[in-house]
Amino acid sequence: MPERPRALYWLPALLWIGIIAVESTQGFSSAHTDSWLRPLFSRLLPDLSQPSWELLHKGLRKLGHWTGYFILATTLHWGFRHGDRHTWRWLRALAALGLVLLVASLDELHQAFLPSRTGSPWDVLLDLFGGCCAITLARLRSHWTRPKREGGPERPGLSYPD
Repeated sequence: MPERPRALYWLPALLWIGIIAVESTQGFSSAHTDSWLRPLFSRLLPDLSQPSWELLHKGLRKLGHWTGYFILATTLHWGFRHGDRHTWRWLRALAALGLVLLVASLDELHQAFLPSRTGSPWDVLLDLFGGCCAITLARLRSHWTRPKREGGPERPGLSYPD
């Protein structure tokens, strides 16, 4: 089977950065997401009070930050690895997190200049946390799925260091 061009491994990350850029526009401000999420949740939870809705809406928006940057870190790490599932490199992981921080910072800076949005350093930290969670999961996956060493134990991650 022919090897894929390395540029193809970067396509998911580039597409995801595009999605983040679109979500950074005024069309995804709190007021706009409220306008379509509130009717949906009103049908699902008809007794939802206004204060409860505001808390839920804010939580959903923060979960969106975490999830978006979890996915970004995953796709960036995939790009740096060029599809190699079993070889862990800290430099790749740190590079992915560095780009997550850069994209998150630029995203919040962009939002600071939009009338219906606000830029928040707390959101950058939340985004970075999502990225750290993704990299941690990738590290654990790499640790437990790497190939068995010759003459090594059945579960190699249990007895020898990286």
